Amino acid sequence: MIKRINYTGRSKILREDARVFMTPREGARAVFRVELKLGDYGLPPDAAIRVEAYRLTTWMGFDFGTIAMPDALGDRELAEFGDGEDILFRVKVISADPAKRVVLAEADGIRGSAPGDDPDGREPILPVVGEDLGHLVWELVVEPRPILKMNKSVPDWRGAAKHPAFIALVFPQVLRQVLVAATNPDDGSDPEDNRDALSRWIRFIERVPGVPPLPERRTPDEATEWVETAVGAFCRHQKLLDRFVGFWHPEVNT
Repeated sequence: MIKRINYTGRSKILREDARVFMTPREGARAVFRVELKLGDYGLPPDAAIRVEAYRLTTWMGFDFGTIAMPDALGDRELAEFGDGEDILFRVKVISADPAKRVVLAEADGIRGSAPGDDPDGREPILPVVGEDLGHLVWELVVEPRPILKMNKSVPDWRGAAKHPAFIALVFPQVLRQVLVAATNPDDGSDPEDNRDALSRWIRFIERVPGVPPLPERRTPDEATEWVETAVGAFCRHQKLLDRFVGFWHPEVNT
């Protein structure tokens, strides 16, 4: 049986059929290899296999042969990336016709795992990366998946992103921006893809007490109302105001 999910005219490759394994190397760039199982998708033997690695604005592409003759060479080095953290991968199968290069099948948003890891292991819903942000402390990137960028000039920027005061002040706005994107009918989540990044956020927030299911048919005003209800319920459930007040102890000048 051919595994096929119709999505904008192309097949969707299941995650278990396109796995990426990453190996960090001390003092050198990270490397990766892929494990593909594409024999059941009914793809042309001469179709090309392309693997792309990306993180924010950094991108690298690699050719991996064809369906009939996949490239089984060794590890590929991620030379354009400063480290191996929060790199995502995209696997494409492209038609061989040079006059009309069509993507026949694709898997996107693949997170590399260490050899031997559980492929169904949990992924962070909001990866945090360090970037040079000038005088900004943080910045949110929503596409292709939500990522929180922290200014790497902040000492222990990872710890800062987990600080109760930072979470109380920043995360409601992060949540609001992501949910607005997820409920946008043009650029929102893909309900057919259980691993779609924005769909994961919808499922995440719908589990919070007080958040109603997102209406399938909704007006822009109804979407805005749902987002605000969800953000408010999240803040209430997480007691963000209490957590911030418990942290904030201004000095009393007498």
